[in-house]
Amino acid sequence: MIDAAEDTMNIFFKACGYETGVHEVQTMWFESNSGKSHQRTGQMREALKSFNHIERHIEAMTTGQYEYYLYAMRKFALKGFEEMVEFTDTKLI
Repeated sequence: MIDAAEDTMNIFFKACGYETGVHEVQTMWFESNSGKSHQRTGQMREALKSFNHIERHIEAMTTGQYEYYLYAMRKFALKGFEEMVEFTDTKLI
């Protein structure tokens, strides 16, 4: 039911369109399920596109986190930096 799922998601992104909206807001849960559905139906090109979007989101998050490390050290916001590192080490694992 890939088409039905895309039509449902399109309801939430009418202003900018499905392709732009889903990927701009980093809906990795939807992209993951979409990629798995495409893979099950043998649509490998579409599956690869969905998984590739997820990889780009993770790269952006990693880059953002690295930039925050540099910002925190430069601005001496060490308490916030320490809390973020502790959160990523204990809560996200």
